[in-house]
Amino acid sequence: YMGEHSFYSAMSEQKQLILLGFGTLFASSVAAHLFHIITHLSNFAYLDFTLFVTTICFVLIAACEMRVRGQWARQAYWQEYLIFSVFVSLIVHLALSGSQKGDEVTRIIITSTRLLFVMLFAWIVSRKYSTSEYLIATTLVLSAIFLGLSGQRRLSVGFHELILFSIVVVIHGAAVNFAEEKFFRTRSCSAPEVIFHAGIIASVWAFVAVYLSGHLLHSWEYSIEHPEAFVFSGLFAIAAYIFFSLSLTIIKQFSCTVSEVVQTFQLICVGIISMFTSPFSFYSIVGLFALATTFWYGFSLNLHRRRLSSVPTPLTVPAGTTPSSASTSYHFVTDNMDDAELISVNAARELLASDDEDDEENGDGKENRT
Repeated sequence: YMGEHSFYSAMSEQKQLILLGFGTLFASSVAAHLFHIITHLSNFAYLDFTLFVTTICFVLIAACEMRVRGQWARQAYWQEYLIFSVFVSLIVHLALSGSQKGDEVTRIIITSTRLLFVMLFAWIVSRKYSTSEYLIATTLVLSAIFLGLSGQRRLSVGFHELILFSIVVVIHGAAVNFAEEKFFRTRSCSAPEVIFHAGIIASVWAFVAVYLSGHLLHSWEYSIEHPEAFVFSGLFAIAAYIFFSLSLTIIKQFSCTVSEVVQTFQLICVGIISMFTSPFSFYSIVGLFALATTFWYGFSLNLHRRRLSSVPTPLTVPAGTTPSSASTSYHFVTDNMDDAELISVNAARELLASDDEDDEENGDGKENRT
């Protein structure tokens, strides 16, 4: 109900993003801990069955949330939910295949680069990024990588896992941009609606996967003998649902790039925390330096853009409005401008100001100008 409560709607966008960011950080941490518990249960080898239970829980929780809200209408097409469910299913299964190899270093390196791939696939939502923004994202990614490696004792990269995780981040970049464009820009879907309809299709994929693996009967018998497997799987599904729902909320309110920046900062926070439980290494120094460079360069760029945009541009005079009444109306159009465009805007403003002075010297008032 965060979007409906007055305390949330009264917040500024920055505070809303901070609240959502801490929510995703907490939910992802709890989900990761519960997943670790599940994989370390005695004689447990049925992750595909856990995914099937998770997708069923996703559908049930989303249905309850939609029932309480009274929002049952489906806004997007089924084929769009089908494409998104295929993306998510591929990401999950490939990521699990790579994680089961136990190569944590490769996972840290590749998953930290998701931000760059999300930006590269931004053409799906007709969004472009400047060179400066790519540089900031690169330093942020490097910070996440080196801080993540600081707690690792064995630094080796597996070729098979490298290929798997590389495919995962490419699909992830396309999936989140596709979701933003189809569900939140072209239409105004809610997060539970997306999870519910895509989850129905994803549960079919999960059932087919666990059936073809031959683990369906064995995993069911194991869960009957060890009911804690059901309990932890259900708790994991709840935490994962909260994380997924908040991530979609960030995509809807801001963008998929902002959502990925938040998750990159989560990786950085995990790396910083791991520094207190492991010896301080060279990777820690490089990671902290890259993080400081990100903040410094981002702040400098923001300050530079604010200085360039300090002069407003005039509004177009609407029909029926006298030039004299419109001459004091201004607005800023610098949000999507690069430095060259901002310089051009200010040069045009200076030219207009010089024309005004010439008009006054020649006896022509500003009311004669359009």
